[in-house]
Amino acid sequence: MSLLEVKNISQSFGDKLIFKDTSMSLFRGDKMGLTGYNGAGKSTLLSMLSGTAIPDDGYIRWNPKVRVGYLDQQAKLKKGQAVRDVLKAAFAPLYAAAAKIEQLNEQISICKDKGKMTELLEQLGSNQDVLESGNFYAIDSEIDKVAAG
Repeated sequence: MSLLEVKNISQSFGDKLIFKDTSMSLFRGDKMGLTGYNGAGKSTLLSMLSGTAIPDDGYIRWNPKVRVGYLDQQAKLKKGQAVRDVLKAAFAPLYAAAAKIEQLNEQISICKDKGKMTELLEQLGSNQDVLESGNFYAIDSEIDKVAAG
């Protein structure tokens, strides 16, 4: 089963055709490089793979178990910002869910209303599901791998 399937995608900007009927698959253990001259469509392809852009034609399908993180090449960096923090930015929704869990745990610890407690516990469970499905607890080791090359 492929991790990624790109089938017959086409993309153009005005009169300029970037891709036409482009297809590829990526399987576990595969390595892929992306090279090309300026304006060839490398960033456009990565935007489509990350879901931030949609091809004019064709489709892109990721295996549901795959997590996609994308850090734009034009990322706004703050002075003195560590590379590790830049890499973590790709997982911002997961960090937001973790912060929400902390907030919910505080509210649960002081809650006395049964109905409200049920609501808080449901929210807690939903946020925990987000972290587990996003493999949140392995992010640091994944970032270490990326940072090491």
